Amino acid sequence: MGLQPEYWIAIEAGGTHSRGGCFDARGQLLREAEGGPCNPMAYGWEASIDSLAALAQSLLPDVPPESVALAAGVAGLVDHAAYVRMGEAIAGRLGLAGARVADDLYPMLYANAGGGAAVLAIGGTGSNVLAMNADGRTAQAGGRGHVFGDEGSAYAIGVSALRAASHAVDGMAPDTRLVDDLMQAAGVTDFRLMVPWAGQATKRDIAALTHVVVRAADAGDAAAAQCIIEQAHQLVAQVLAAVHRLGLQGRVPVLGQGGLFEQCARYADAFEEALSTHGDFNLVPLKLRGPGAIYRFALAAPLPAWAGEWERGTASTETSLPGTESASEKPPLDSLDAAALARVLLQEGVHAAESAVCCTEALAHAIEAGGKALREGGRIMYFGAGTSGRLGVLDASECPPTFGVSPDRVVGRIAGGEAALTRSKEGAEDDCVAGAREAAELGVSPSDFVVGIAASGSTPYVLGALEAARDAGATTALVSANPGPEGGADIAIVLRTGAEILAGSTRLKAGTATKIALNAITTGAFSLAGFVYQGRMVGMMPTNEKLRQRAIRMVAELAEVPAEPAEEALDAAAGNIPVAVLLLRHGLSAEAARARFDAASAPADALR
Repeated sequence: MGLQPEYWIAIEAGGTHSRGGCFDARGQLLREAEGGPCNPMAYGWEASIDSLAALAQSLLPDVPPESVALAAGVAGLVDHAAYVRMGEAIAGRLGLAGARVADDLYPMLYANAGGGAAVLAIGGTGSNVLAMNADGRTAQAGGRGHVFGDEGSAYAIGVSALRAASHAVDGMAPDTRLVDDLMQAAGVTDFRLMVPWAGQATKRDIAALTHVVVRAADAGDAAAAQCIIEQAHQLVAQVLAAVHRLGLQGRVPVLGQGGLFEQCARYADAFEEALSTHGDFNLVPLKLRGPGAIYRFALAAPLPAWAGEWERGTASTETSLPGTESASEKPPLDSLDAAALARVLLQEGVHAAESAVCCTEALAHAIEAGGKALREGGRIMYFGAGTSGRLGVLDASECPPTFGVSPDRVVGRIAGGEAALTRSKEGAEDDCVAGAREAAELGVSPSDFVVGIAASGSTPYVLGALEAARDAGATTALVSANPGPEGGADIAIVLRTGAEILAGSTRLKAGTATKIALNAITTGAFSLAGFVYQGRMVGMMPTNEKLRQRAIRMVAELAEVPAEPAEEALDAAAGNIPVAVLLLRHGLSAEAARARFDAASAPADALR
């Protein structure tokens, strides 16, 4: 086995963004491009594969794909099987000759080591150390994320600064300007509020505090300076551990990479000074970065032991099943106790939400289409089967009480009819003709926005409805959990939730992500269409006591009056919130306020 293509697509795929280049056989860089994040541990396999494949496709030269191979260094890959799996998934999808893949640190170190021993020290948001000897053997230290410490990183500096400030507030350490500076950075005026801020902050938020610490250190604050020095020493300790494990001797180059080395001279100086006291080390900058380093790895002969390779024509390691039908890599549910079951199922729900967030752009297009349909007198229409169909009907049924519209403005249809809402009728989803027929019966027109919902992305009932809607001139969208053909829909919302923890049960992650997506579509569309005012559902009708009290509060807040006159105005307006507000704001009669409301195209428009 040995890949010798005419062209290489070389990609450095990181957790925040990716960079790639196309190289010819002479090593000439033909084109470059950047792409989105790619880390299977953070974003899931499906999302990472799609992101990397999209970037690779944008770099393909105008030649047969079998003359091109992929080389990639990917953050978040943990073993040889994962390397091969990722390589096959991308190269197989694009029809390439094959792929070489490794964790992103290994190609970077290999490309810069020049065939000798070297150490790569990463000091960025996170930290990591990788050492390699002349034979290609490696040893790693750290790099296990903030739960395990992430010593030597910007995140660790931020945590250290927060603790130093806390100790100063408690009188356990000398005063430090970090107290005021950190509060200012967090936007709070009381240090006690730093606790909830830190609880909600991301790793990147904490790491960003390093800029505050550096400014304080430059202004002479001893506690801030010590935070930086301590973490530089922690990274040095990891370098020494990796060097010791490999038994490296002589003058060993240490390659410093990351924002702390590049943007914080105080950190880099402290690191180099500490390193020099422990042996014959030489801190040097990286010469090869990004796609150039990955291309050097692509040419390695023989293939390093720390990399994986897949070549077209070899046995497949990937299942042909769609992602939602594949077996999960997590422990089987029936091997877990109640506490572990709760933990893993809730974690899966968090991943489902993250999958929906990755579809922000597509959902924005759907919201615009839905808002346009509502503004122009059209409808939002859902077609789905099984769980997908029930979620569509549920979302549609909640719009009338929320926004005060008639039930025909948002319509939900499920394969098998109303009976399928409470009792499964699985075979109904295979009826393509039924989907088309129901769309025709509803009189789909160009002013409507029709959304198909299918976890598999290929449910015949849904595709039949979408085809009929498209033929009628309506704007269409497909919400699915598997990439692939979008049934000709104008907007593809692919919620890449991947394998379910209960294999094939798409009522779990796929269902959760779908519910989030549908909520976003209708809520966003009605907001654009004028049914939301100052963040309130002003079209709501108070049909029970709970809703009546909510309506009174809304009127009081929007008209800036006490509850009693708000209640009187609401009664005079027959429960219509905008009319009641107009009565109070402008002193109009009930008839005049109602006339102004009726003349507006939407409830919020009457109040603007």
